[in-house]
Amino acid sequence: MSTSETRPFDPAPGVIRDVPLELIFDSPAQEFETYDPAYIAELGASIKALGYNHTAILLRPRPNGLPGYESAFGHGRKRGCAWAGLPTCRAEIRDLTDLEVAQAQLSENLNRRIASPLEEATRFDRLMRTHGLTIAQLMENFGKSKGYIYGRLSLLKLSDAVRQAMAEGLQTETALVIAKHHNDRIQHLAIAKVRRPNGDWMPTLEAKRMLNDEFTIRLATAPFDLKDEKLLEAAGACSDCSKCASNAPELADLPADTCVDKDCFDMKSEAHRQHILMQLQDEGHTVLQDEDDIGSFSFSGHVSLATTYTFGSKAHTVADIVKAWPDDHPRATLTYIAPDGEEPRGYIATTDLNALM
Repeated sequence: MSTSETRPFDPAPGVIRDVPLELIFDSPAQEFETYDPAYIAELGASIKALGYNHTAILLRPRPNGLPGYESAFGHGRKRGCAWAGLPTCRAEIRDLTDLEVAQAQLSENLNRRIASPLEEATRFDRLMRTHGLTIAQLMENFGKSKGYIYGRLSLLKLSDAVRQAMAEGLQTETALVIAKHHNDRIQHLAIAKVRRPNGDWMPTLEAKRMLNDEFTIRLATAPFDLKDEKLLEAAGACSDCSKCASNAPELADLPADTCVDKDCFDMKSEAHRQHILMQLQDEGHTVLQDEDDIGSFSFSGHVSLATTYTFGSKAHTVADIVKAWPDDHPRATLTYIAPDGEEPRGYIATTDLNALM
């Protein structure tokens, strides 16, 4: 077959031609796209009633001398023409680079709202990885905010379970909240919590409040040093962590000191707790963690270090009094009660305290 038969039209911006369907090939970049049969049937019925596709599709000559033309956008309309039984599809043909094709496809899909949020995310990511576009360039080229771009990209971190939930009707805004958590276990739990017993999805605002309450924590409550890189070496310091809102653009809607990985927070809290317990033991104090040991402890013969006494006009805790212990006075052994997961609570024997007072 001659070139005139396999590629009968030269590129001509602004000129609309009736191109045979057998000469129109899908863009390789569009292969992941899904096409709703009901949408194609509705589109095809409209095209059939009119006799042609009202809005032309955009083509380019296939690269590397291959016969025919490659769709930049209009893949659905081409299928609608085929559904309608038409032999051709109205199209504009231009010389386009791979980058121009990728941007044209995404721009068309954004404008027509035919790409799913996950497909948008994949396209933004491809433009960045394959063509080197920056967030700022994506914002300028597609007229989208920084939050929109980062939000779409965050969807790529969703587990298969959440992606399936989106296909079943989970709202994008709820999925965006879940995407803030990069932990598959938490995402799994989140999906279970936002689906009602009757199968309906929780409204977005209600889901957002519940998920933030359930799966985020404010670092201001941390008992450990946020700059400590060695507390949990695999995680590093909270002050530099991408799971802290102050370091992650996609978390910009949360308070700056919000952590979205409560599992990590809990592990750091426990590591900090164990470090304190070891220090107390190294100093010669008694640490009770076992329930039976705690149960047999004589609270009546001890005073909490948090107890306050007033001398003159000043209030002092027992801990303050112990810190001011005279160097020449025999040291007392303190007892710390530390049930699993709780910070240690210190006690001093009443007789030792009386010796100081």
